[in-house]
This record gives sequence, C-alpha cells and structure tokens, in this order.
Amino acid sequence: MDPRRLEQRILVVTIDPAWPPVSGADIRNWEIARAARAYGSVTLASLACPRVEVGSVEGIALVHFSDRPSEEIFRRPPGASLIGLSLPPEAPARLEAHLAGGPLDVTVIETPALEPLLPLIRKGSRRLVLDLHNIDSDLHRQLRPRPWWWLPPQARRLARTRALERSVVAAVDEVWVCSAIDGDRLAAIVGFRPPTRVVPNIVPGTVPESWKEGRGVGTDGPTLLFQGHLSYRPNVVAARFLAARILPAVRARLSGARLVLAGRSPHRHVWSLQGEGVDVLADPPDLAPILARADIAVLPIRIGSGTRIKALEAMAWGLPVVGTARAVEGLEMREDVHFSRAETAAEFAAEVTRLWADPDLYRRRAAAGRDLVASRYTRARLADAMAPAFAAWLEAGPVAGTAFAQRTARA
Repeated sequence: MDPRRLEQRILVVTIDPAWPPVSGADIRNWEIARAARAYGSVTLASLACPRVEVGSVEGIALVHFSDRPSEEIFRRPPGASLIGLSLPPEAPARLEAHLAGGPLDVTVIETPALEPLLPLIRKGSRRLVLDLHNIDSDLHRQLRPRPWWWLPPQARRLARTRALERSVVAAVDEVWVCSAIDGDRLAAIVGFRPPTRVVPNIVPGTVPESWKEGRGVGTDGPTLLFQGHLSYRPNVVAARFLAARILPAVRARLSGARLVLAGRSPHRHVWSLQGEGVDVLADPPDLAPILARADIAVLPIRIGSGTRIKALEAMAWGLPVVGTARAVEGLEMREDVHFSRAETAAEFAAEVTRLWADPDLYRRRAAAGRDLVASRYTRARLADAMAPAFAAWLEAGPVAGTAFAQRTARA
C-alpha cells in the first residue's frame, strides 16, 4: 500500500450532525466519511451542535463548529436564497482553528448552502468536493405549484438559489451525485457539465438476515411503514397523504392495517397525524426493530431529488415496496420485480391488498429486493465509486488550492 494513502487529511462538513445516522442524509454523510477513512484521517464536522457529544466513532473524529441547534441554523435570513442558512458567528473561527493543524488534502461539503464557509475552505484545502444529496433549486421548484413561481419575490428566490448552485459547482474540483439522472439535471440547471461522479446511496452494514413472510389477508392487516427525516418537507407531504388518503383506503379492505411514521424531528403536521391506526415514532435510536416489525413499505413520494435510502432500507429488511415513480427514481428497481408502482390512493390500496393476499408474490418481491440491495447498494459499491477519485488525487500529488483557485489564477 502506498504510505501516502494513509497520510491524507480529510474533512467532511455537514449541517446536521451525522452521528448517529438515522435519516437518509445522516446515513449518506456517515457512510462517505467512513469510506474515506481508508485514505487517511477523517474529521466529520457539523455546523449544528449534536444532542450527545462523542469524540470519535470508528476512528472518525466528530466535531461541531457551533453550539447552536439545527433549528436555528436552518432559519433562513431575510432576502436569502431558498437554502440560505443563519451561519453561527462562531463557526468560521472554529473552522479556522481546525485548518490551523495543516492543509487538508480533501474537503467534502454536503450542500451549496455551506457557501459562506468556502473562502476559508479554499485557502486550507487542496481539493474540494460538493456532495449533492439533492439538487435544491429543483426540489424547491417541485414543492410549489407552477403559478407560485411567477410571483416576482419567489422567482427572485429561485434565481438566487440557482445562482448559488452555479457558483459553488464552479468552485469545486468535483461534484458527487446520487445518480446519473441527477448529474444530467444538474448540468441543465447550472448551464455547464462540471466534473461529476456518481456516488450511490447505500444500505449501511450487511443485509440483515431477517426474512419477511406475508401473513396473508386472513389476518387483520399489514403494518405499513414510512421512515425518514420527518421535518423534511417532501417527507411531511408524503406522510400527510399516507395518513389522510392511503391508510383509510387500505383499511376499507384490510380493517386492521396500521401505519408507522418513524424518523427524526417530526414536524407538527406529522405529530397531528398520530391517532387511531397511526403511530409516530420520533428520533428512534435504531430503525432496525421498526423495520423488523413492519410488513410493507409505502412511499407516496411526489417531490424529490437524489435517491431514496428509505426504499433501499426497506428492501434490505425484506419489505415489499409500494411507491411512486419518483420514490424509486435513480435506483435500479424494476416495476413488478422490485417494487409495485402506485400514484393514487386507490392504486396504493390495491397494490398493498394484492401483496397481502398473495404470500407467494410477497415472498418473490421481498427476495428480489433483498438480492438487489445485496448486489448493488453496499459499502463495497460505495468504496468502489469513491476509490478512483482518491487514487487520481494521490497520483496527481499536492496542488495549490482548489480548481476554483487555479481557474481564477489563470483568468
């Protein structure tokens, strides 16, 4: 092994703390930091303060650049872009103190919203990567009906967000996206094709040994599961549709069906769904017991970017997936092989009932999903996706600043 490989200093900067990983963003941030550990020392830094401080996990140093909770940081200042943050005043000084330990070889930032920290990162890091979980301007455009964007204030906010994305994408050495679809979408939005690498979302760890056996329509009904960050607007919209429209339609056929909504920081609109047939489980320390008790994953997602880890987690645990086309976008899932497609409440109810009434179909769908995850969405695949970047950077040797700095100097 090249001894230089383990001498690299790597920083991964997020907004929310990524440990312990519960929601999709946490999982992606943690797994990227974990995979980078093969190339040197890794620090995983968050802007927000964690609920419980842990010095390091699996050799990854965990730090935070402020003592503010996430809610304060995500509060958008007046006149900001749609992804503007309230940057804690102490954050730049803490970042600078970390950079004082010597130049970083690679810094990975999870969103263009971290742009206020880029001047410091450019000075202190040889290479800069933007890891795009989502394409934010496209996501926010989906959240509102088309006429909304014709209003001048909203049009200006969308324009500011796209300008921010364009600026940050131009400032980094490489952009990591969840799928080739997002790579094409990003190029169309920013107006050029930056150096882009597909780094897929994965299921952490090994595929669990548990196996799902459909109990069949003779019993009361299935436990339906929707998990994720429950303050994230697309998930809030999906959860409300699930509880208000899909669950009643399912219970009209399967009276004992229940719905579990599990994840980080439920929004008040999600809490309001708690009631007969609906359980809201806030901030579970471990999703494994919840996945083990569920029967079918129901993903009525109409708004989204990136790829849905919740679909991969469900398949890994042997849960058949019923979801929209958007829910599985960018994943190598085939309709009627790996998932059942549904777009309306009636279609969701019909597909859930079909799976529950046919144990053989249930088992085939569960087996196909588990096989897909075990073969294509593993830590080994993530490591394979990241390896060429680190190998190329190591071969190229140290550089004076980021690609942005070099282009600026040449100009």
